[in-house]
Amino acid sequence: GYGPDYRLLRGAEVRFHRQTARPLFTGATLETRSPGIFLCGTVALRVGREQATIENSRDHALLMLDSIRARC
Repeated sequence: GYGPDYRLLRGAEVRFHRQTARPLFTGATLETRSPGIFLCGTVALRVGREQATIENSRDHALLMLDSIRARC
């Protein structure tokens, strides 16, 4: 089965949840606690082992862009 490769995120010092070992991020913006690093697709899905599809991750880019635009 598919599982995200978190090496890049760990190298960027993204923090992970102690119990679930998933990256920590804000659901409203998909930004991690490391400013400027956003998650999308399967990495950002929280429900069980749900995999990213066009239907359940199409809005990820819009959430990230809205967050970035709000800073400008």
